[in-house]
Amino acid sequence: MGLEAVVLAVGGAFLSSFLNVLFDRMASPQFLNLLKQQKLKRDLWQSLEILLLTVDKVLGDAEDKQISNPSVKKWLDMLKDAAYDAEDLIDAIATEDKRGRLDKDKKTHFNTRLEHLHQKLKDIVAQMDALSLKETHGGRQFPRLPTTSLVDETEVCFREDVKEQILDFLLSDAMGEDKIPVTAIEGMGGIGKTTLAQFLFNDDSVENCFDLRIWVYVSEEFDVFKVTKTIYESIILWNCSISDLNTLQLVLERELRGKKFLLVLDDVWNDSFVDWDLLRRPFQVGTPGSKIIVTTRSQNVSLAMSSIRVHHLQALDDKNCWSLFAKHAFKNKESDGDPSLKAIGEMIVEKCKGLPLAAKALGGLLRYKAEAEEWYNVLNSKMWDLPYEKSSILPALRLSYHHLPSHLKRLFAYCSIFPKGYEFEKGNLVRLWIAEGLVLQPNGQRRMEEMGGQYFDELLSRSLFQQSSRSSMCFEMHDLVNDLAQDVAGEFCFKFEDGSLPHTPERVRHLSCIPKQDEAPQKFEAFYGVFKSLRTFLPLRSPNSGRVSLNPIVLKNLFPEYGSMRVLSLSPYHITKLPDSISNLKHLRYLDLSHTDIQTLPEGVGSLYNLETLNLSHCNSLLRLPTNTGNLTKLEHLDIRETAVNEMPEKFGNLKCLKFLTAFHVSRNSGARLSELKDLSLLFGSLLILGLQNVFQPEDASKANLKGKKYLEKLVLKWTSYDPANATEVLEKLRPHDNLKELSIECFSGTKLPEWLGDPLLSKLVSLKLFDCGNCSSLPPLGQLPSLKELHIVRMKNVQQVGDEFYGKDVRPFESLEILQFRAMPAWQQWFPFKDDAFPSLQQLILHKCPILTGYLPSCLPSLMTLDIYECKALKFLHQNGINQYSALERLYIRKSCDDLKSFQLDSFTKLKKLKLQDCMCIRSVAMPQDFHDDHKFLQKLTIMNCDDLGFFYGRGLSSLQKLKILDCSSLLSFGEGGLPSNLQSLSIRNCKKLPPQETWGLNVASLRHCEVD
Repeated sequence: MGLEAVVLAVGGAFLSSFLNVLFDRMASPQFLNLLKQQKLKRDLWQSLEILLLTVDKVLGDAEDKQISNPSVKKWLDMLKDAAYDAEDLIDAIATEDKRGRLDKDKKTHFNTRLEHLHQKLKDIVAQMDALSLKETHGGRQFPRLPTTSLVDETEVCFREDVKEQILDFLLSDAMGEDKIPVTAIEGMGGIGKTTLAQFLFNDDSVENCFDLRIWVYVSEEFDVFKVTKTIYESIILWNCSISDLNTLQLVLERELRGKKFLLVLDDVWNDSFVDWDLLRRPFQVGTPGSKIIVTTRSQNVSLAMSSIRVHHLQALDDKNCWSLFAKHAFKNKESDGDPSLKAIGEMIVEKCKGLPLAAKALGGLLRYKAEAEEWYNVLNSKMWDLPYEKSSILPALRLSYHHLPSHLKRLFAYCSIFPKGYEFEKGNLVRLWIAEGLVLQPNGQRRMEEMGGQYFDELLSRSLFQQSSRSSMCFEMHDLVNDLAQDVAGEFCFKFEDGSLPHTPERVRHLSCIPKQDEAPQKFEAFYGVFKSLRTFLPLRSPNSGRVSLNPIVLKNLFPEYGSMRVLSLSPYHITKLPDSISNLKHLRYLDLSHTDIQTLPEGVGSLYNLETLNLSHCNSLLRLPTNTGNLTKLEHLDIRETAVNEMPEKFGNLKCLKFLTAFHVSRNSGARLSELKDLSLLFGSLLILGLQNVFQPEDASKANLKGKKYLEKLVLKWTSYDPANATEVLEKLRPHDNLKELSIECFSGTKLPEWLGDPLLSKLVSLKLFDCGNCSSLPPLGQLPSLKELHIVRMKNVQQVGDEFYGKDVRPFESLEILQFRAMPAWQQWFPFKDDAFPSLQQLILHKCPILTGYLPSCLPSLMTLDIYECKALKFLHQNGINQYSALERLYIRKSCDDLKSFQLDSFTKLKKLKLQDCMCIRSVAMPQDFHDDHKFLQKLTIMNCDDLGFFYGRGLSSLQKLKILDCSSLLSFGEGGLPSNLQSLSIRNCKKLPPQETWGLNVASLRHCEVD
């Protein structure tokens, strides 16, 4: 079989997306009217557009040729530089027009910039012929070897754990929704998916299990006819001349009927369910036990193929990566022969970051190099500087990039500003993309954040991002993928590392760095002259790093007149104030001042008309927002968590584009009233409203229109002082939208909670917290909330009873509730049961500090797994009629409670795993009954503390008990005839002075790992 060609530019040229944005803006009615009204050389703009259209036609050809032709790469960089200039110019004109500042001097300035830009593009177009750039509808073809099922017998499978998991699946009779189940092997390029599939395919047990084994290399071109034909030819072992898909599927079906087969589809890119559905139809005639393995870089492929198991391959550990490298670098000889080469090799392997392809390729590259200097050259070179024809790393990873749509290519390239190993959060990266104009304007009702989130998920599904191993909230890029992003971005994205400077600082548009305590004051000197064209200044916080002082000269140079800055972060720096010249940054979309010591913001911030994101979180000294904050009419994201801000400025309601707001402080005097929330209908996520005691006119609560904020999912309503004046009326008018999922009401001083709290129309509410509603004497009908899963009622000091008013009418109360917590209810006396079954789904019940609560808990709690009772002395634990409402209980904690509990019979709790009894002064025995002959096979951990009346603990039959702790039980006399449980691993007995000698305890020392006995 010959080489199969692949088209590297399948996803479209990187610059295409860039130019499409420019075309859209230049063709928009707003911009055309602006040119017409302001006399901004419309003919020159039209000529500029024609020049851009001319170069757009050859971008596909140029992107392919740049790999092998440095002159083409230089030409593309010149074009990219011009495209940045064009976008900056359009943005500057639109901003000045909106501000009403487009005077004669500015028009002259903009026209001069346009003439320079036009000439630059003319020069770029003039070079196209010399570079032989042609219009293409596809990309240049590059050879790529297909895979086969054969495996090198000298190779070692370094993924035995995953292999065994998949083998278990292959050899089982497991079936999914489809008759022939699919398992997927996922991972980034070069991670070893195909190698693992080859080991599985050739395993002896697999060979003996299946009548047919078929291997198909699919690759980028997923042609149903071609793949079907390859499968058929693999079975009949000769070429097939059938040219009709229907006939081909019929003959394939005939060959598969009644046979148990294994089909491997290697390197699948197509995630179309329609194509897959058509391909798999002949497979359904195989006998049960037939299986399909798919290898892919994309999670979307696994989803489209309805894979019942997905194995996402991680990087190899250092030991296995070294073994693979050494096998190829030392020609199967011992690597100990030359210690110096081994030491260098270990450092090279570290660069591979567990990627098998890199270890194998670099090992092969060094196979015939015996000099240490040659090894050092490889160690010190960038992965992308290695010979293209001698390293398979570059084409393997670049293929993932070239399959991206053009708009995703820009997003991916932008991520090169992150240092290797840097962990980033999804939400913040999406905000950066939006600020840079990299997220396409969505159609219809979709928000930019949704579009950006979708783009992020697409890069994640293609294994270009990966979940951090240290934080579930963070993501990272493999080091070699980071290298790929840097290679694609070129000098336009620059990480300031190790003091090295770019070859052409004026090209840099996106600059990042990790500030250090000892960095030189002149660190950014080389960029002072080019800060005007810089779009991104992004110092990044390193883990556990303190704040770093910023040279005032740098701060001064950051804000030049006519600057192009869109993203500015000063978060890692120790600064207390910003210069007024920040108002020069008219393009600024993203400003991050979080964790700084800034006390006030200059009024110039209010003139940043394009600002979309303002992050002030953890600015503990910040006292207020600028009085002209209301001018920021494009602001979408405002974070003021952990600041000293306690009121919002007047005209805050002008921020109608605001989507994310961490907190709204109701002003007492001159600031914003609650009614300023009226038109902020785009708010989504969570919102905290504080200072509700400052609402003097209850009608302001109605005007706030919380019921119209349909995108809010979490709402906290908080009074910060106890003023009952009109609290009841205010809360009644603060009903949220029915889409709300989580609600907290804190420090409410009214006498009655609103009826809407129990309205079944709040059908999506899953969490409700009522804290410090001390004047309320009753609860609303919360049992009517159909989706409520979590309910916390804390410090409601006037509630005396809970009954029908709590359950509601005409429903099975609390059908979805899983967690119920009552804390600090000093007046609560009675909990009346519901006449029929309530709480069918309750899994966790917490009762703390309800000192006069009497009677029993609800009698039917079939799902209860955790019960925690603390300082509820009058509560009766077990029903008088012998009903055991704790049949599913797994964890039980009773502390200073349930004085009726004299004897704890363990046989009543057949699923209990953990038991803690503390300060239960009336309990006399904890035991398995003498006449109970079966073992208790669940209890694993038992703690008894400070139970003065406890005289007996009979642990016979507790065969699963591993940890036993009995402390400060001064009356304990005996462990019974059978002694202590036989399988204990940990035992602590302390201050139990009446116990007989240890020799009589029946202790099995053989199983014990920890023993503490005084």
